[in-house]
Amino acid sequence: MKKYLIIITYLITIIFIHADNKLLSKENTFSDCPKYEGDINKRGNVKNATEAFDLLLNREDKVKDGVVSTSFLKEKTKPVDYYAPWKANDGDIKTAWVEGKKGDGIGEKIFLNIIGRPTNDFKAMKINFYIINGYAENEKLFLLNNRIKKAKLNIYEAKFDICGGYYSKRYSNLMLNSSNIIMLKDTMEEQLIPIEIKEIKSIKNNSNTDSYSSYFFIAELEILEIYKGTKYEDTCISEFNIKDID
Repeated sequence: MKKYLIIITYLITIIFIHADNKLLSKENTFSDCPKYEGDINKRGNVKNATEAFDLLLNREDKVKDGVVSTSFLKEKTKPVDYYAPWKANDGDIKTAWVEGKKGDGIGEKIFLNIIGRPTNDFKAMKINFYIINGYAENEKLFLLNNRIKKAKLNIYEAKFDICGGYYSKRYSNLMLNSSNIIMLKDTMEEQLIPIEIKEIKSIKNNSNTDSYSSYFFIAELEILEIYKGTKYEDTCISEFNIKDID
């Protein structure tokens, strides 16, 4: 009887060890060096912040590849990228990112590439984001469509390194650096949103972090409340960009 108990205990131990290894493997295994992905249907329909981060990490076009979103509006009479996320990053108030979710777009997100920083040279940063709310081409379009009233602005960080020449790869899970609720005015004028990154949270929470590693930061803007348009339910942003970093 003792012999059978020993065998059963041994088998249970093996099962638990295997399960633990599988969990660790899932948490710590990252994809191979990524290939550039320029498909608007992928960059405009990301599932979460991690997918957004990996796409923003590798860019070939400074403007078009600096922004991704969870959805974007498509109209049969216009080019497929007419309301693409990068239209909020092109410096042109006559264009806009328009979310593509049914209804008012509550919960939809747009992600912006911020900056990469080496750990051993990191200093606190003040990032001045600017937003031009709504479809600001003219007052008529501005009022016809929804504008953002309340939003959540999250800053994420993760370790990265170059892998295979031009491309870079994420080497850690995303960590939330800061979360900020912002209120936007119902105006076509530029609105400044100052956010400070005081530290790399991953280093603070992990004393074993390599002091020579580099970290990449992205911003996530989530629509929480809107100013209703007089005709359309689409929520628009003409510009979501960075004015400067101090």
